[in-house]
Amino acid sequence: MGPLVGIYKFIVGLFQLLSFLFAFVGKGLLFSWPISLALLAILISEFPHAPRKWECRFAYALAPFGIQLVLVAWAVGSLFFPPLKMLTFGVNFAMPALFLQIVSAVYAWKKVEGYNCFFLALMLLEIWIGFWVSVIAGAILGRSF
Repeated sequence: MGPLVGIYKFIVGLFQLLSFLFAFVGKGLLFSWPISLALLAILISEFPHAPRKWECRFAYALAPFGIQLVLVAWAVGSLFFPPLKMLTFGVNFAMPALFLQIVSAVYAWKKVEGYNCFFLALMLLEIWIGFWVSVIAGAILGRSF
């Protein structure tokens, strides 16, 4: 029964840590609410131009979110396994990840012919969220304990 309780506590702790990080990113988005609200309004205004049927090539547009999830997972993993921090050099790891998000968004925008306006609005919002994720993850990775 002991190992099950330990696994349960680990999962609950991990969930609490991830929810704290995403709440912190949400606070960053609320802190800069004019930009966040403008990007969200642009995305909502582009819903009539969204594709009616989702195709596989549109999945490229979600690549920046995938990079953000990997960045958060790396930051959380570095809290449990400290040698991961030695591989990153803190903010020097997070800002290239933000650049990679921008490059993946540009590549995705080239792949979604015909719905450029909608996907441009979506990817601008993704990059804005990615900026805050990169700042938070870079702060975690740059902190030495």
